[in-house]
Amino acid sequence: MSAKPKHSTQSIDDLFKFGGGEELVDDANQAAKAADPAPTTEQEQAAVTAEKEVLAGPNGTSDAQSIFDTLEIPPGNSHSQATAYDIETGPDYDSGIEFDESSVKLGRMKDPEKIAAKMAEERAKFDRNRALSPLTGKILAIGYIQGGGRRPAIDTGQNGHDAGTEAAILENFWRHFQFLEEQRSYLIGFNCEGFDLPFIVRRSWKCRIEVPQSALGHFGPKNPIHIDLMRRFTLGKYGEYVGLNDVAKFLCAGAKPPEDECSGAIFAELFTSGDEEKIERAIAYLLNDLDMTWGVAARLGVVV
Repeated sequence: MSAKPKHSTQSIDDLFKFGGGEELVDDANQAAKAADPAPTTEQEQAAVTAEKEVLAGPNGTSDAQSIFDTLEIPPGNSHSQATAYDIETGPDYDSGIEFDESSVKLGRMKDPEKIAAKMAEERAKFDRNRALSPLTGKILAIGYIQGGGRRPAIDTGQNGHDAGTEAAILENFWRHFQFLEEQRSYLIGFNCEGFDLPFIVRRSWKCRIEVPQSALGHFGPKNPIHIDLMRRFTLGKYGEYVGLNDVAKFLCAGAKPPEDECSGAIFAELFTSGDEEKIERAIAYLLNDLDMTWGVAARLGVVV
């Protein structure tokens, strides 16, 4: 099967306002938007006019432009389209890759019971870590939060080609990636060079979704739109790892919820449970991660 053709570029607004896409925006942001006073500056009036044009146009046409497309994208770090993102993954039991007993180092162990216990321990570890590898895991959702109005959205693949699949999530991601390149804006994550982006690239290869060459070039020459906040915080020190939760606490930019409420380790279990309360907990966890990521970006001077 050949790769899908090059994606049309789309802003977050285009991806989630049209085509039946799922847009999750908290009530507080909605209320704040409704309560905004009438625009007073020429730039604000232009944004309002452009938004009305967007809402009137169909998805996938020249009429469906970003609400900020009529504005000049300013230089520096005040981009309205700058987007922070975070992926959540789960196990892919159809990957064809299973636990390999021959990979377990037994040393001089001879006792059958101890060997069986060791195998069971390693198998359980393999299953727990399925979601952490693109070879044995898959993307369940990608969360986005954008500058300007800071509109959060969670893409579960309900719009675009192959709706309802991981492929749809990936195709939407690359559309927005290329949109940000065109706008000379930023795509921001935390440890995204070590986890999120490599995971997305490899799952795109798996799902036959075309990966822009500019994204692959990121692993050689630096792609100017992609910013890893962990690398910025560690000042590029090789091998140093620090978690989002610790950095956010340090910078007073929020904190993760208690692990018994939700964590990355149980996100997939909650998100795919079919239980409304558990799904809401998973969504709240992802939205909180996005909020922390944006807060860290602001503290580090990446966005304003």
